[in-house]
Amino acid sequence: MKCSLTTQEKLRDLRAKLGYKLQQVEMESGISSSTISNYENDETKDFQVGTLRALANYYHVSLGYLLGLTDNLTENGTPIDELHLDDETIGLLKSGKLNNRLLCEMIKHPDFLNLMCDMEIYVDNHAGTMIHEVNSYVSGIRKLIMEKAGVPADDFYMKTFEKAVIDDSAYFGDLLEGSIKNIARDIREDHKKDWDTGDEEHISDKYIASIKELWEKVNNSEPEASNNDASVNIAEDEALTMVDKATVLQWSKKFDLNFAKLTPEETRTLLQIITKASRNPLIKQPSKGRGKKK
Repeated sequence: MKCSLTTQEKLRDLRAKLGYKLQQVEMESGISSSTISNYENDETKDFQVGTLRALANYYHVSLGYLLGLTDNLTENGTPIDELHLDDETIGLLKSGKLNNRLLCEMIKHPDFLNLMCDMEIYVDNHAGTMIHEVNSYVSGIRKLIMEKAGVPADDFYMKTFEKAVIDDSAYFGDLLEGSIKNIARDIREDHKKDWDTGDEEHISDKYIASIKELWEKVNNSEPEASNNDASVNIAEDEALTMVDKATVLQWSKKFDLNFAKLTPEETRTLLQIITKASRNPLIKQPSKGRGKKK
């Protein structure tokens, strides 16, 4: 999870949260859908301040938010003193060593207040004192019975008394750990579809399987089958690397494409489009940058 969002990502997220189509934003904001699409996806796009201001007004956010000057959707100018943060904490938040965006999502999680409440109870040790008193009473009763009645320590009821003693550090440790796991799991689920989130199906495994399939198709296919089998046609295209072939095969399966109907040139053109437009760092073409004018 990235520490901050780009302007493109913020624009995509704002529209996605509202569930608006490009055409709806165009009709209501007066900005063409092609311009909006470019602003959302083109990492090298030069933004026009007037257009960004219009989009900020449309989404009811500040221009500073879209420009990356602040992570606040609206400029409220909250004084830092109202947050009751000490100098060291402020310095740490400004240092870039923490993922403040992730920290914000943790704080906003419904279970976070319970986590902080449990943490405060543990730190203040009021509940721990009560637990200690109960433990002393149970242990004292057990010791008294064993001494007065001569009951051995391995007696079932004496073992029951022994197990009734609570380790408050272990108890609160499990409580806090469970809350943190739930919060982390939910945040992970919320970002499951982010382009920079790891694929649960592991794209490397998919590629290995595709390469193996391509290899077997070439070595085991019969001549008459190659005319109708898309994967055989892909595998036999010597102009493509094995990784390129695996990429094409993955997309053919995902969208049920029959590459047997495409010429080798059409297949390579489609591959160029996929690698150029993909946001997945394992697939996308490396950026060459804008370069400098000489």
